[in-house]
Amino acid sequence: MNACWTASSSKVPVGSFLKPGGTGMVVMGNHTGRIIDRGVDPWHMGRWSFTLMKGNRDDISLLCIVGYRTGNRTSPGGPKTAWAQQQAMLLKSGRTDKPHEAFISDLTNWLHKYMTTGMEVLLCLDANEQWDDQSSITKLALEFNLINIHKEFGLPEYHPNLSNPDRSTNIDFCLGTPNLVENITYATATP
Repeated sequence: MNACWTASSSKVPVGSFLKPGGTGMVVMGNHTGRIIDRGVDPWHMGRWSFTLMKGNRDDISLLCIVGYRTGNRTSPGGPKTAWAQQQAMLLKSGRTDKPHEAFISDLTNWLHKYMTTGMEVLLCLDANEQWDDQSSITKLALEFNLINIHKEFGLPEYHPNLSNPDRSTNIDFCLGTPNLVENITYATATP
């Protein structure tokens, strides 16, 4: 069986085998022959991986993105956390925004430059943010006309937190363009 793996991790050395953060996706089978482009967060912070595949028609393509957005911290975590890695890289490049906010602004800018006419989008994201009218993930979805697949298919609003039931949340989303969502025949979610 054919397979193509794309993975993203920050360039910050952490001095150990375990390096928190990063993303990855695999395309398998005959779909590997449809790959046009693949890559990672161009800022090399390990925030997203993507694969662009051609569709059944020449004027259609599918952009699949898997992303990890750090939590919205008020103080830095440990030195090896994804937040600390990204904060160090932002500061090194002269940016003062925090990793949580930088993710949305960088993904938005990148999508505006990368997307073309006829491109369908599937964005699977650990957003570390609730879905509501004021959230930045909801605003991102509105800006790119992306539908919340969880809501569309009536999937659970909250993922149970088995170790702390009071913290049960829904901070992971799959978002898609209307034509893509229209062609989904089955969707499910597991905690």
